[in-house]
Amino acid sequence: MKTLTIIAVLLGVASMQAQAQELALILEQRRSERKVVQAAKMRGASVHASAADSLVLVNLYNRTQGAGWTENTGWLTGAVRTWYGVTLDSGGRVTGLGLDGNGLAGTLPDSLGALDSLRALRMADNFLSGDIPPSVGSLSRLQTLSLWANRLSGSIPASLGRLERLRDLLLFDNALSGSIPDSLGKLATLDRLWLDFNDLDGPIPDSLGNLVLLTEFFVDANRLSGPLPAALSGMKRVISLYAGYNNLDGSVPSELRSLSLLQNLSLAGNDHTGPVPNAVAQIPNLVKLLLAGNQLSGSIPAELRMRTKLTTLDLARNQLTGAIPQEIGMIGQLRVLDLSHNQLSGPVPGSLGWATALTTLHLAGNQLSGGLPSSLGNLNRMESLDLAGNMLDGGIDPVYSMTRLRTMRLAGNNFSGALGTGFGFLPLVAEIDLSDNAFSGTLEDMFKRKVYATVVDVSGNMLEGRVPSSITQSAQLTDLRMARNSLEALPHLAALTRLDTLEVAHNRLTFEDLEPNAGVASGHFGYAPQDSVETELSHDGAELVFSVRAGGSQSQHQWYRDGTTIAGANTDTLRIPVSDPDADYHCVITNPLLPALTLTSRVRHSTDSPTTLEPPAWTGAFALHPNFPNPFSDGTVIVLELPRELHATVTVHDLLGRAVLRMIDRKLPPGRHELSVSGASLAPGTYVYRVTAGQFRAARTMVLIR
Repeated sequence: MKTLTIIAVLLGVASMQAQAQELALILEQRRSERKVVQAAKMRGASVHASAADSLVLVNLYNRTQGAGWTENTGWLTGAVRTWYGVTLDSGGRVTGLGLDGNGLAGTLPDSLGALDSLRALRMADNFLSGDIPPSVGSLSRLQTLSLWANRLSGSIPASLGRLERLRDLLLFDNALSGSIPDSLGKLATLDRLWLDFNDLDGPIPDSLGNLVLLTEFFVDANRLSGPLPAALSGMKRVISLYAGYNNLDGSVPSELRSLSLLQNLSLAGNDHTGPVPNAVAQIPNLVKLLLAGNQLSGSIPAELRMRTKLTTLDLARNQLTGAIPQEIGMIGQLRVLDLSHNQLSGPVPGSLGWATALTTLHLAGNQLSGGLPSSLGNLNRMESLDLAGNMLDGGIDPVYSMTRLRTMRLAGNNFSGALGTGFGFLPLVAEIDLSDNAFSGTLEDMFKRKVYATVVDVSGNMLEGRVPSSITQSAQLTDLRMARNSLEALPHLAALTRLDTLEVAHNRLTFEDLEPNAGVASGHFGYAPQDSVETELSHDGAELVFSVRAGGSQSQHQWYRDGTTIAGANTDTLRIPVSDPDADYHCVITNPLLPALTLTSRVRHSTDSPTTLEPPAWTGAFALHPNFPNPFSDGTVIVLELPRELHATVTVHDLLGRAVLRMIDRKLPPGRHELSVSGASLAPGTYVYRVTAGQFRAARTMVLIR
């Protein structure tokens, strides 16, 4: 059916089961009706419809474009008793109309009110528009009114409150507006009331609390406002109460505690305030509790541990504080726990490892800290794990035991250590997001075994070295993000034929790595900027030889002396006489196949000692490490190591060679020195920072972004 996907997301399994029951009832009714007709034929009986009812049916056919119905067998051609979807009693009166999903369009005629023997009116899942005729309120024998999933508009007729035998009022997924009539509280026999997915507004009438036989109450996804009436506690037989995604406010009524048969409670997506009432946590048969997207505050009631039947607890997107109660781990049947986007603090309770039925654990967007409890490795039914945006640290080994995992979101924490081989033991995982943590080492182990995910994001860590060629074994990858690391080599990824997004910006890659991959991703290829490349300096007799290695079949070079272009210096090597005046040299490399990237080589002074392309620049115990982070937006740190006390100068230059910051110009003791650089006074761009300490000289580049 056309609305089942949306309904499944917001209403959950209970609503899906209710719809399945509705379809089963319709099928059984039709089977029963056909048996009656067949039995009548066997007796030689002939049932003729009343003339008045026949005229109403003809009017209905014409008003709803009967010629275009999916099934219109017998209509206007044979006897009324043969018309598809029509049921007659022994007196020829119409008792049932079953035209669900039959392509009806147009408007319902007011003459429907003349079918006063009608017991079931089923026209769901069609294209009907306009108002529900008030005359329907005259159908005193009506037990089922099912018009869901149409395009009906206008208000719900107050006259429906006169249908004293009505058991099912199913109007969801239309465009009905106005308030819920107070008169519906008079429907003493009502079992199911489905008004969800409309445009209803105003308060929920207190009178609905009189519906003592109601088992299903769905009013979610409207524009209802005001508090949830405490009077609804009169619905003593209600099993499912869904009033989410409205504008309801105020506290959650503690009177709901008396609903001893209630299994499914959804007030999500409203403006409820105050704490989660202990009374709600004590509803004895609660299976699903959905309170996400409100303004609830305070702590999570530990009393929830007593709800042994609870399978879904969703308190996401509120303002809850304090620790996650250890007691939640005692809910043995809990499958879905979503506490994301609150203000919860403290550790992830080790007791959650006892809730071995968990398939979904979402704790993202809180202030949780500490390491992952090893007990989480017991959650071998886990399918979706989202811990992003906390302050968690340490390793992630427990995750590798979750062999049914499909979604792993650990971004924005302080997880550290090397990425191990455990990802190859997660055959069902589709999304791995480890971005913005502190993982270090290489990617060799992570991709030593085939990784089955379609999305892998390791951006914003401290990974270094080569991207292993074994990554090409993960041929199902569609989204691969490795930006903001210190990766130095990228294999040709042509084997990843499904790749749509490739993000490798802010690493140490060159055109040698990037040019072969320029057309690999069918959608987005993010490759710029990159860290500067090394400038190699060597002596060749009477000449100094500066060279760069950036690769790329179409790379173009331009050398600079003290920030000024050197005419004709357009290759990867620059030779100058030793007798030339001392100066700074660097090269700028571009490539028309990758127009967004400009590589800049590190500045070398003509008096610098010969060097190679391998950073960092070492001479004895002297070292200038790469600044971190790089690129940076607010500030970065330069790390300098000295073998002994030396007079040191640290200056920052733009690409024209002009000094824009003088960091240090004094004696420094031996050891490690961390120098903070603020970008507040600098414009975005590439800068060179140079260190001179005694006979030691070194330079590196850094990139300021906004």
